[in-house]
Amino acid sequence: MGLEMETAEDTEVLAPAIVETVREPLIILDGNLHVVSANRSFYETFHVLPEETEDRSLYKLGDGQWDIPRLRTLLENILPQSTQVEDFEVEHDFPNIGHKAVLLNARRLIQRNGGPELILLAIEDVTRRRQLEEELGRHHDGLKELVKERTAELGRANKRLRHDNAVRKEMEESLVAQAARERELNEALRQEVAELDAFTYSVSHDLKEPLRAIEAFSQFALEDCADQLDEQGRDYLTKLANAGIRMKNLIDDLLTLSRAFRQPGPPSRVDVGGLVGEIIAEMQITLDAKRATVEVEKELPDVLVESTRIRQVFVNLIGNAVKFNESERPHVKIGVRGIEGGMATFYVQDNGIGIDRQYHERIFGIFQRLHCREDYEGTGAGLAVVKRVVDIFGGRIWVESELGAGATFLFTLPIATKVAASVEGKAA
Repeated sequence: MGLEMETAEDTEVLAPAIVETVREPLIILDGNLHVVSANRSFYETFHVLPEETEDRSLYKLGDGQWDIPRLRTLLENILPQSTQVEDFEVEHDFPNIGHKAVLLNARRLIQRNGGPELILLAIEDVTRRRQLEEELGRHHDGLKELVKERTAELGRANKRLRHDNAVRKEMEESLVAQAARERELNEALRQEVAELDAFTYSVSHDLKEPLRAIEAFSQFALEDCADQLDEQGRDYLTKLANAGIRMKNLIDDLLTLSRAFRQPGPPSRVDVGGLVGEIIAEMQITLDAKRATVEVEKELPDVLVESTRIRQVFVNLIGNAVKFNESERPHVKIGVRGIEGGMATFYVQDNGIGIDRQYHERIFGIFQRLHCREDYEGTGAGLAVVKRVVDIFGGRIWVESELGAGATFLFTLPIATKVAASVEGKAA
């Protein structure tokens, strides 16, 4: 069933109004694929005029720049069999704006009064996104190659070490020399780790310094040269500054993610209840600003982990529970669901926007975002860090949620001691 309108008059009034309020390019087509109307964004994006567009065949616009085989497939073959099509990707060389990758979303509009059927076509420019994905892919390939090289080096080092052990067993007189060699290898490894840490810091500093300059000088230009800039110029500078901030946040999250993938230090007994209490106190200003409350069960078992890393788990989960929440009074509940096999199952529950079932696995991937940046800030690295930390300590993490019905994140951690029978008896 298509989208229905009450009357023809409704169509004439509502359709243009809706089209004009949307920022991405939109056009409305009739059954013969002639343009009924288009919004301002369409004209500005593709550098055409209304008189060159309206009442004309879509395929003849701009010297045939829309006569694209995949677009014909969408409009003539796919859409007639369905009421709507989402994220249909098309790449094309447009005469006025160059090569573009766009996502097409189309929907058939059916009027109740029997009026002619219309087609709403939304066009999203994802060219820059594809370029960034390709660039990230290249960086990922480079990282894989580096890991491969390091793995090979480690394999060779292990081979040498096994050989040294065999020599020590056969020749007791070489024990001292071999022990000295092992110490040298360990020291070299520590030096490599230290050098890698220094390199990581240097790269992050060198990357963030120009970003800080972009942010600062953009702000200076907005403050000192405002009277010399038109609205578009000010908008460009604002977007430039915001992009610099987002890039800086992304670098910070990459460093956090990198640290999460390092081997942890020695585990120790951690008082989860006390740790959560400290985190809530540190986040109190943020919680008050959102009018949020956090409820914590009285009896939480101690766990055997690295305290710094497990703190990051609760910080990220509590922060997400408050951030992705449209309730007037966000509420977060923290507790333990049960204990089995020496592992405690903790949960962080909220009354937020919830997560569609189809995304329950995807959200733990690196930089996986389910919402627009304009709606919710962040880079999408938080849950990837949480999963990595839980994995390091032999646990697992999953989510129970429905869209619009809040979310409950559950994760298991090794307990440090026996706990009260009342806690052990909770249902798993």
